[in-house]
Formats: sequence, C-alpha cells, structure tokens
Amino acid sequence: MTRRFALALLAAIALAGCFPRARVNADCRWTGDAATPLGLTRAADRRELTDDVALAEDFAIRYADRTRGLRSGHYAGADAYHAARERCMAMLLADIGRLHGVAPQRLAALRGRRPLMVDVAVGLSFAVIYLLVATLLAGGLVHRFPPDDPLPAVVASCLVAIGLSAAVMFTLPVWAGAIEVIRVGNVHLSYRALRLPWSRHRAAVFLTALLLFLAVAGARYQRAQQLSTRAATDS
Repeated sequence: MTRRFALALLAAIALAGCFPRARVNADCRWTGDAATPLGLTRAADRRELTDDVALAEDFAIRYADRTRGLRSGHYAGADAYHAARERCMAMLLADIGRLHGVAPQRLAALRGRRPLMVDVAVGLSFAVIYLLVATLLAGGLVHRFPPDDPLPAVVASCLVAIGLSAAVMFTLPVWAGAIEVIRVGNVHLSYRALRLPWSRHRAAVFLTALLLFLAVAGARYQRAQQLSTRAATDS
C-alpha cells in the first residue's frame, strides 16, 4: 500500500509539470508551439502560458550556460552571463507573446510561478518516507525503553525527535531539489533552486517533523502499554 502511494505521488509529480524533452534546446529558439490565442483571464490558458514561461526560462539558462557559462570557454564574468540569459529570455517571451497574443511584459509577470501539485507531491512523498523511518525508530525505542518506565522513554523519544527533525530540515530540500532536477531535466537549477519552498521554511519543517515523530512514538508506546496490560490481565 505504501509503495503504491509513493508511486502515485511520483507519477503526480511527472504529470504536474515535467518539461517536454523533445523541445529542449540551448540555442535560444522557441519551437514546437502552435500559434493559438490564449488569455490570462482563463485558468487553463494561464496554466499553459505559465508552463511556457517556465520552459523558456530553462532554455535561457541553457543558452547562457552554453555561451557564457563557466565551462563554455567564453566566460566573461557574472554580469555577462546574466545579460546573455536575460537577453535570451526577452527574445523567447517575445516569441511566445506573438504566438499567443499576450504582451511579453504580462508573460514576464508569470516568471517564477510553480505548479502547486509538484510541491504538494514532493512534500507528501517525503512524508511517506519520513513516517516509515519514524515508525521504525519508534519501534526501536519501545523495545529499548519499555513503557513501564516512562521517564527514560520520554527523554529518549524527545532526543530522537530533535535529531531526526534537524536531519529533515536538510534532507527535505535535497529531496525536493533532486526531484526538481528530474522534472526540468537540467542539473543546473540556478536561481530556480531558491524558489523551492522547503528551504525557506526550515523552522516549520522542523516543528512538523518533531510533532509527527512524537505522535508516532506516542502511538507506539500506547500500543505497547495496551499489549502489556492485556498480557498481565490474561496471565
């Protein structure tokens, strides 16, 4: 059941915004798109335009990497790299605007918007893994510190919760970054990595992980206490 759920989440990530690999290029060319009027007032059109802008941004980064990147052989500093990227982006937005009848300035306002479904699926898939780990660790604590002596059990549970939650603060952004690399098909996320929500809310991530582990540990200890009481009653 857990495996199916995780696979469903990964499929949701793929369906929620994987970039079309056949169209990807580093030549600053907008291809594979038909001339179709779109409007920002319609939700479906807005989603399509947002996807186009995100794809154009990836093209611009690839173009700048190829022509002015550190390994391009033509690196002339960060300013030249930035200028090449933004120049390409402006050209691509102009092409998208001509095809869909939307002003480039309005398209530029869509830059940086992320598909909510991707972030939700990333968070849920990591939560599945976290809960599995938390359940295993909580089971170990129950075995090591039986519920008939509550103080060591509480102290141990709190210490493990703090350590595990601190680890989550750093592993969740790595998990999200790895999935984002797969989604966009580009190992160079550049400044796009800063848009991933998990790095910006480390305190909330820590607190959520802490409370989840304590809830799991509490449930395991409660179950162990019930089994112990039942065994004592039966005997």
